[in-house]
Amino acid sequence: MASVIGCSPNLDRVDGSLMVSVSNIGSDVQQLRIAVTMPELGAERTYELIASGPEQSHIIAAIPVGAVQVQVFAEGASGVVATGARGGLVVPDQQTIVEVPLLEGGPGAPFSTTMVVEFGAIRPGSQSPLEAAKSTPPDDWSALKELIQQRFSEDALLVRATMATLRLDSGASHEVEKLQDLWRGTVTLSVSQGDSEAVASARLGEDSATLDLVPTVDNLAAAFNTNSPAPQWTLSGDPAGNSEPDHVGYVRATVTVQVSRQ
Repeated sequence: MASVIGCSPNLDRVDGSLMVSVSNIGSDVQQLRIAVTMPELGAERTYELIASGPEQSHIIAAIPVGAVQVQVFAEGASGVVATGARGGLVVPDQQTIVEVPLLEGGPGAPFSTTMVVEFGAIRPGSQSPLEAAKSTPPDDWSALKELIQQRFSEDALLVRATMATLRLDSGASHEVEKLQDLWRGTVTLSVSQGDSEAVASARLGEDSATLDLVPTVDNLAAAFNTNSPAPQWTLSGDPAGNSEPDHVGYVRATVTVQVSRQ
């Protein structure tokens, strides 16, 4: 059974397909509730499945392309006994697989989830260092806070960014085919909220449309306050080449966020 929130018909939209693969399903789980959020559209779909084993998949044959956030709630006789969350990017005419391992335990158990931050209209060589800034999408920030409220009742929590992956949106970009068309050397993603800051960086290779960033040790435990406004993200690096007015790149950062008790 599926329900859709916030969707209106769009005859011009482009679809892909999505397979949600859930693992670590305990023997006490009776039902899986899968919530798929599409931040770019402000829409959410919910699916309810009867649990049938330690691993289970659900295929959504048609779903709009773009970033998705997948949350899975495993329900037993006593309520939610495990949860999991992962992000993904649906592309046209292909099947995207999002693997969601469940974390044992209901309320109070630590968990990881993802947020997608989009950096748009980055023009090569237009700044030195080339830099783009973006707020955490309100839908992602609200979803994170809601998930935290479901799992924790206290305020003494550690919310930290533990990893990020940059991906060039080749469909939206113009005359920019790889991250090296925007930057050279090291690319840095920083996130700040009040006095807290986390920094992740990595060195670009050759001809890459994706790049994994790992936070530096000193900033790994930077905490974010979910009672405050959404964090600010900055993406920077040394510009590659000269500025061309018709060259523009769009980059998505998928950020893994870990939540636990302090």
